[in-house]
Amino acid sequence: MIFVQETFNGNGRTCATCHPLERSTTIDPGFITLLPPDDPVFVSETNPDLADLEDDTLVRQFALFKTSPDPAFPDFRSTNHVLALRTSRDGPDGERMGWAGVSEGDGSLREFTEGAIKQHFPKTMARVEAVDFRLATDAELDALEAFQLFLGRQVDLSLPLNLVDADASQGQVLFLDSASAKCNNCHTNAGSGINNPNFNTGVENLSQEIALQTGVFIPTDTGAGDGTFNTPPVVEAADTTPLFHNHAAQTLRDAIAFYTSANFNNSPAAAVVGGISLTSEQIGLLAAFLTVINANENINQAVVFLREAIIEQADTEVAQILLTAAIAQLEDAQQVLAIEGLHSDVQQSLQPIIDRINSAQASDDLAQEIPLLSGIQKLMILEPLSLSGISPANLEVGSTVDVTVSGAGIKDGVNMVICRNGGVTTNLVTVPDSTMLVANVTVDPDKSGTCGVTVTNADGARDILPRGSITIDAGGVEPPGEVLTLASVSPSTLDAGSTMDVALTGSGIDVGANVLVCRSGAITTNLVTVIDSTTLIANLTVAANASGACNLAVTNPDGEREVLRSAIAISAGGVGGNPLSITGVVPGLLFAGSTVDVMASGTGIQDGVSVEVCRNGGVTTNLVTVIDSTMLVANVTVDPDKSGTCGVTVTNLDGGRDVLPRGSITIQ
Repeated sequence: MIFVQETFNGNGRTCATCHPLERSTTIDPGFITLLPPDDPVFVSETNPDLADLEDDTLVRQFALFKTSPDPAFPDFRSTNHVLALRTSRDGPDGERMGWAGVSEGDGSLREFTEGAIKQHFPKTMARVEAVDFRLATDAELDALEAFQLFLGRQVDLSLPLNLVDADASQGQVLFLDSASAKCNNCHTNAGSGINNPNFNTGVENLSQEIALQTGVFIPTDTGAGDGTFNTPPVVEAADTTPLFHNHAAQTLRDAIAFYTSANFNNSPAAAVVGGISLTSEQIGLLAAFLTVINANENINQAVVFLREAIIEQADTEVAQILLTAAIAQLEDAQQVLAIEGLHSDVQQSLQPIIDRINSAQASDDLAQEIPLLSGIQKLMILEPLSLSGISPANLEVGSTVDVTVSGAGIKDGVNMVICRNGGVTTNLVTVPDSTMLVANVTVDPDKSGTCGVTVTNADGARDILPRGSITIDAGGVEPPGEVLTLASVSPSTLDAGSTMDVALTGSGIDVGANVLVCRSGAITTNLVTVIDSTTLIANLTVAANASGACNLAVTNPDGEREVLRSAIAISAGGVGGNPLSITGVVPGLLFAGSTVDVMASGTGIQDGVSVEVCRNGGVTTNLVTVIDSTMLVANVTVDPDKSGTCGVTVTNLDGGRDVLPRGSITIQ
């Protein structure tokens, strides 16, 4: 492992000296106090030839290291973690590495690595190549780049998540609120933002405040030369304190509180977002949210390290490094949760797994811990709310009875409605676990027919079992009406910019039915006229820039709904819609032999889109559902013998096409 072991013929430091795997690839003053006096971190103290390599006080007291060889501009910065570089290194004009988003050469991770060797590894301050150090070979740079891109998240989160803890869930709402906390405005999906931008947030002013408080001078750091620093991801923030380039925020809450301070609110960045004001309670809620997603990511990374240790078990030294890193991630999850007083159930459940890994050698037996860790994660983050069935499905008029709804992602505080047009009252809902709810309901004496079931979590997540899921005994009352079906639409091709009537045929169409064409908003429904239960006429207006194909949905007043997929084709008339652009895919890790839903986000996604994962085969797309123009969900099956990395190709019906490159999906 070059990252951990290679010194490049230098002063004894390796990449892991300042990016230790057991400290989530960063280093802090507390960690430094645990190091022996001869650790390579302290080469400027122990080697007279390197006395000017670091400022020893800044290293020991603040864990700040000199990042520039120019004595006129001696920037001293904290060690930025190298987790999730795959999601955070790219800018609009190439890779943007480090706190300021600038580095030697082309700014790439490879160039940044070479610059780090020259800056931090030399035997003397002369920094003469082949005398004071050697540069990495192309093969070593390839390996280092691959290892660093392997660390941490491979894709950004797709918020919101179905969080169990109420405080964390409220914190997520705040995080996503563009008018109050405004976190997501810059840290999109808790990542490094769109194109990894630089901002002047006034954070450098904190260095001078530290100097006033401690008497230790920290030279002014101008970042990219204009006072700006780039936007780090915050999924890992709770686990990598102190925070900021100058380690000025000792805790996660300190970092959040900074954005309510005069330093921030008087900065150029505040002028962009309009300033931020948060109460101490809101700061705590945001900290709870960031802590939970951090702990969840800790467990994700522990699983990755465990899998790699099993693969590398023949090399006991490498396997032990990976097992140590896995244990550190699980202990970090416990620690960050304990700091915020969250999820004692997770903290306790992790301990026996930590103990077993700690006492084990790398072997196939460790694989049994992985599903246990996945189960623990569900104590914090549930699957998205989905309903699969209800029992009993037949209710008697005038009865009061318990019904059980099964599914996933069901949370305490859930609401359930049977028959949206009334007639069934929900008295009490009990949630035994995330896969089940039990509702006590009363059916009106004169209620009959078939109904659907709507379940809504307290955070707004909702799912529906369609009409027909519940049948109510008529008790002598006339039987229910026809089931809603859709057969055809005419005309089925509309011109962009036009307004016209379309006729829809089927059965069970009720007066008051609603028609929705194109969730993206490309077609507006002006008027619906129900001729009879088999026909309706809808007056539609097509946006001037619309194109592609759209679904058509009809919803009766009682909530019964039916969809004709790709029912309407839009003739663009030479005016294109929003261009197709795919920005990410979740999850980024699939397992051989699995069938799973994959979510792709972007813009310009049209109904009828196709998705291809792995152009060389091995992954079958079973079904594609377009949520709206910014998101699709593809159900895919991975062949049992498939492995490696893949790209994702998305193609609209109008021929618009975009590709996520190879490496967007990893199959194990």
